[in-house]
Amino acid sequence: RSSDLPLEISQSVARFYTEKNAGNSIFSTGVFFTIIGYVGFSLLFQTIVHWFKLEHFFTPFFYENILIINGLFLSYGIFYILQNQFKWRLEPHLYALTSVAYSLLVLALSYYYLVVAVIGLKGVLLAYKISGFCCSIFCVYKLRKELFVLPSLVVFKKLLAFSIPLVPASLSIWLMQSLDRVMLSSLNGLVEVGTFSIAAKFANIGLLAITAIQSALTPLIYKHHTEHDTPDKIASILSIYLTMCLIIILGAFLFSDNLVDIFVSGDFGQVAIVICVLVPAILFNGLYIFFPGLYIFKKTKSIMWLSIFSTILNVIFNGLLIPSYGAI
Repeated sequence: RSSDLPLEISQSVARFYTEKNAGNSIFSTGVFFTIIGYVGFSLLFQTIVHWFKLEHFFTPFFYENILIINGLFLSYGIFYILQNQFKWRLEPHLYALTSVAYSLLVLALSYYYLVVAVIGLKGVLLAYKISGFCCSIFCVYKLRKELFVLPSLVVFKKLLAFSIPLVPASLSIWLMQSLDRVMLSSLNGLVEVGTFSIAAKFANIGLLAITAIQSALTPLIYKHHTEHDTPDKIASILSIYLTMCLIIILGAFLFSDNLVDIFVSGDFGQVAIVICVLVPAILFNGLYIFFPGLYIFKKTKSIMWLSIFSTILNVIFNGLLIPSYGAI
């Protein structure tokens, strides 16, 4: 995961920025370390390639694209932490504007590089890279008063203490998601992997609800968590979320067969059934956003151990259930 390169420092910025007496250097310190993290990774990669002469093991096409991806990590990583600052400042209009601008730039540049310049994959990667840098310039202009503050070593240590446990937590979640397909392939074959992957594409539509609510709710929780009526407000939003979940789940049960018939061809008859299992799983997995206590009280080590434990349980249950039930 690219966000792990700067040790999830963006999550520390989110947590500490809204605190009273947080100081003016929270954001600038986070951005500075993010840049150091991505640049350091890029230089380390280049050094390893040069030291071991790995370029001789890659085709020129592959090696060139790998170098562009290095720059893409830096471009998107900087844009990500800058853009998220609009959320923590409760400026959703600027967050939305930069999101739309980034998407339109990617589309326009991809069209140019694919249709006009005709340079294939390299053009798509360049489109993402250039779009990230262009939108970052706009963000820097809007955030210049907070950004051009001298970074603080004391603040950096505080941010790092919060974020470091989130790195293994993040990696364990990524590993859990990857192992699902690996274990399906080894225990039941590639057809099951195909069934699961197709179903996951449809089921991930439910992530739109989670992402939208998380983007709106998390900044408000961090800003107002000390107010006495905040739990009641979160409970009200949770009721709305659960209602949305029931509607989406009902829609999945009623229309998954029709969606599969329209968009899927071939021998993937169980896709609709898997969709009906994955949609509730994804939606209820998103309930964690309504229980932010561990983040608020800075218990990131507990988050780390819970994530690792979840991954271990996932592997155990995969081994027990996949041979009998497959992707379901």
